[in-house]
Amino acid sequence: MDLAAAARVLDSGFNRMVYTSHFLNLLKPMALAKIAAHDLAIDARAIRASLTFRQFDDLFTAPLHGFTSADDYWRRVERAVADERSILLAAESDGAVLGTVQVDVDTPPNQPHRASVCKLLVHSDARRRGLGEALMVAAEEAAAAAGRWLLVLDTATPAAERLYRRLGWTVAGVVPDYAMNPDCSLTQTVFYWKALAGRAPAASPRSAPRR
Repeated sequence: MDLAAAARVLDSGFNRMVYTSHFLNLLKPMALAKIAAHDLAIDARAIRASLTFRQFDDLFTAPLHGFTSADDYWRRVERAVADERSILLAAESDGAVLGTVQVDVDTPPNQPHRASVCKLLVHSDARRRGLGEALMVAAEEAAAAAGRWLLVLDTATPAAERLYRRLGWTVAGVVPDYAMNPDCSLTQTVFYWKALAGRAPAASPRSAPRR
């Protein structure tokens, strides 16, 4: 799958006229606030002038997270999949990608039984159709097929937490101020784990404190 090409679809045709324009108007003020608050070496004038997601991501999102460009991120994902360090799953309808999730199996030598589930994303127009649950089930099946029976993930999204709990995931703990929101405020992150196919950890973890 050419992930970079898929990303460029968002900046073309009807998507660019409606979807891209709307979300850039939301993203730009948050990016400019973060640049000002943290004195980042990012060109604020270029951010204001950006017209596409690609331009915005190349100027702001990519360098903020250690990538040289948006294409650099997608190429790294492609390489990870090609090298079998990551499993990429997608939900499609009539050729359109509606959701995606990744299973990271690039673990240290002493953790060959573990994998991390990450980047669960469902298009806003396709939510409340069970796609998130379907992708999570597919991720668990893919992990099991790869010989990984202990899964972990983290989230800062309450709606995602409800899904994970419903699917049998267990809270491992909460880290306050773990991640930064687009408006520069800090947010807690909740870590979850799940043992597949009836497997259980050799030692039961201590109960996580209730939030």
